Amino acid sequence: GVLAGAGDIVSQIGIEKRDYKDYDQIRTARFMFIGYFVTGPSLNLWYKILERVVIESHPLKNMAKKVFLDQIVFAPFTTALFFVFNGLLERIPFDKIQSKLQKVWWSTLMTNYKIWPAVQMFNFYFVPLGLRLPFVCTIGLGWNSYLSYQNQKGSICN
Repeated sequence: GVLAGAGDIVSQIGIEKRDYKDYDQIRTARFMFIGYFVTGPSLNLWYKILERVVIESHPLKNMAKKVFLDQIVFAPFTTALFFVFNGLLERIPFDKIQSKLQKVWWSTLMTNYKIWPAVQMFNFYFVPLGLRLPFVCTIGLGWNSYLSYQNQKGSICN
């Protein structure tokens, strides 16, 4: 949750160049909520599922299968889930949330594919199981900044 909130702060202050007086604390709180109650638990569950589903003795094949499943199954789903949860927390009507998804989901997912496969290759090959979630959450600081920017860019107010 804290790293998700930090990503939003980086987006607001560093990317969007907002003045401190224009900083949206509620937006950061939403990010922290999603990170703590949605992203963190879903990643934790996903990694447990991958360990049960991918049973491959060869380390490179094991890593490749996990990255493939992560990017084909988990990434598209959680990218959409982020925008839906954020919209619900903003109390945006569902038809407007769908409109936002149509506007930003695909480009966000394509950016995901430029970053996360390499991160996950390293993660699944070199990082011990117990440290995988903290590793991706740390890398996720930059990703959360990007998600925050994309979410704002796709805002119905813009």
